[in-house]
This record gives sequence, structure tokens and C-alpha cells, in this order.
Amino acid sequence: MKLKMVTLAAAAATFAGAAAQSVIPTPLGIMIRAGIFNPTSGSGGAFGESWFTAGVEVDILRLGMGGLNPMRSKITVSVDTYSKSGAASVPVLVNYVGYMQRIKYSAGVGFSIADRPGHDSSANFAYQVSAGYDLPWAGLPLTAELRYFGVQGVGTALDGFALTLGFRL
Repeated sequence: MKLKMVTLAAAAATFAGAAAQSVIPTPLGIMIRAGIFNPTSGSGGAFGESWFTAGVEVDILRLGMGGLNPMRSKITVSVDTYSKSGAASVPVLVNYVGYMQRIKYSAGVGFSIADRPGHDSSANFAYQVSAGYDLPWAGLPLTAELRYFGVQGVGTALDGFALTLGFRL
């Protein structure tokens, strides 16, 4: 009986140690970005081309996976905004982010506070997919990204591509 208890305790400690190594909190990883957004539809383009976009992304978990994670993946929360001529979207998303050397890719889901002239503001399902590249220019931690934002429930007026330059803190 005593041997079973010791074995169970050892197994629990091993499992807890492995779990602790596979999810590491990272409260200080922050990226601040800005750039241009271009809507993909005629209704979004009616508000104008080349909207301003800016955002911040915060690491909440790095997925260590017990050393079996060559792509350095993590979970982040991002808040972005893009707007022009009274139309605006503020997507708040939870993202999966992965890296393969200097290439960054991500996908995220959440909600967007959408506003269009002549319509009430609303919170709608939103998503994004992106690809980026780390630019170690002059020792600065910069990342260039191409991101696609989609917002459901507003037609396609707030869907489009953003090209941003981000600075990691």
C-alpha cells in the first residue's frame, strides 16, 4: 500500500512538473504596431482607401510543450483599431501565434466593436489571420505583418487587409 502511494505521488509530481514546463506565463511580452488598412469590398472602399490602423498585442502564455516546440508558439490578446470617414472597427481577439525562425504567423478570434455611418454601433464576431517577418534592423525588434481582418454581421464593409510595422517591448 505504501509503495502504491509513493508511486502515485511520484507520478503526480512528474505530471505537474511537465505541465509547469509546457505553459509559461509571459506578462511582459508586448507588441505595438501601426500601419494602413485597405477594405476588400466596394462598400468599405466607399469610406476611402488606406485607412489608419494601430494596435497592441500582449503575450499571455508561451506554449513550451516540454521542449518539443521548435516554432515558439504562444497565445496573445490583441486590440486593434482601424477607421476612416466615420467607419471604424475595434477587434479584441485571442490569438495563436507561431514562429518559424523569423517568420511569424497567427490566427485569432473574438469580437469587434463595429461602427458605420447610418448604423448603430455593435459588437460582432471577428477574426484575423496574419503572416509576418521579424526585421532585426539596427538591433531593433521590428516585425512587418500582413493581416486580414474579418467582421461578421456588417456585410463586408469592415473586412480587409492591414500592412503594419510593429515594435516588440
